[in-house]
Amino acid sequence: MIDKENLANDIINLIDSQREGAYWDFKQQWYSKEKSSDMLHDIICMANNLENHDAYIIIGVTDDFELYGVEDDPNRKTTQNLTDFLKSKKFAGDFRPTVEVRPITVNEVLLDVICVKNNAYVPYYLTDKCKTELFPYHIYTRVQDSNTPKDKSADLIHVEILWQKRFHLFDSPLQKVTVFLSQKGNWINGVATENETSKYYKYAPKYTIKCQNLDGKAVATYTLTQIDKNASRCVISLWYHQTRLSWTYGVALDGGRYMTVRPSVGSFDCQEKHVFYYYLCKNSIQYKLYEFFTPDKGSKDYLASTQAIIQYTREVLFFEDEYALESFETHLRNNIQTYENYVQNIKSDVHRKTSLKVQGDNYQDDYDYRLALKEFYRSYQNNLKSKTIAIC
Repeated sequence: MIDKENLANDIINLIDSQREGAYWDFKQQWYSKEKSSDMLHDIICMANNLENHDAYIIIGVTDDFELYGVEDDPNRKTTQNLTDFLKSKKFAGDFRPTVEVRPITVNEVLLDVICVKNNAYVPYYLTDKCKTELFPYHIYTRVQDSNTPKDKSADLIHVEILWQKRFHLFDSPLQKVTVFLSQKGNWINGVATENETSKYYKYAPKYTIKCQNLDGKAVATYTLTQIDKNASRCVISLWYHQTRLSWTYGVALDGGRYMTVRPSVGSFDCQEKHVFYYYLCKNSIQYKLYEFFTPDKGSKDYLASTQAIIQYTREVLFFEDEYALESFETHLRNNIQTYENYVQNIKSDVHRKTSLKVQGDNYQDDYDYRLALKEFYRSYQNNLKSKTIAIC
């Protein structure tokens, strides 16, 4: 999902276009309970759009494209509301549209945007009527500014496009290799040298992963809390033939027992201290590589690296996307005193580790701030869940 500022700019442009389109629709008000079938129909059509684009149901705009607002709408819903609603329906293969409610302000008027994520699990369709007006095994889509009627199914040519998307026939090499990363069992070890190891995808050997060792040791709090503090660095690259598609830094922790990616770094100010923290966004290639290199639970490799994984994830924050990261950072800035209380609680714990020192530097203070942030983040997530109200 795009960030809040860019989303607002996109929505303003769509409103200014004075029309509805193939991946956006306007609603004056939220759907009432009696209109839940209409909401489900609209979400499925948007999820099955033919534009290969995130779709938007923009609520708070009249049929004449005037701003109406949602401040006093009694039927407003949250992301969790819609997620629970979709979970209550029987979809083929248990694949359901991914949705997110994003409030934005346009000319001081509050709007809600139901963002329907673009992905490859199309076509979405029901296998049971689920007390709705929609028919099972009917594929609904959106062509230009019109949804497939509830009592009909999409034209065959449009259904074929959706299935081609499911099988990644339209994907770029980078998109394809990202899909292949989720199939860890299909990667085969390639030729290794003193400074480099590689893997190739057995059904398409032109796709490879290369790990090139770098000189020097890796030093970070997540390396110093390992049983074996020796950690080495590398560059992880994704290749298509001789073209490098993407790369990131990697690190071998606990004396080489656990290979993973180096997390991204964020920062903020607290008590005249500039705090750095680690994070991964689940929609990034970096996170896909983290999952790829983390052994499956229950495997021998996982048992051998369990403690290394625990120490690594103890500090790293995991976000669904950049928007979730941005929302958390806003919450943190608005509640910095509460976070400082978490820091003091960590520092007052008499059972915490002794100082993390290496090469004359003391990393204990940084570590305490990151542990406190992890606890603060857990509390933030729990509060988000507690604010949701189930519907249907």
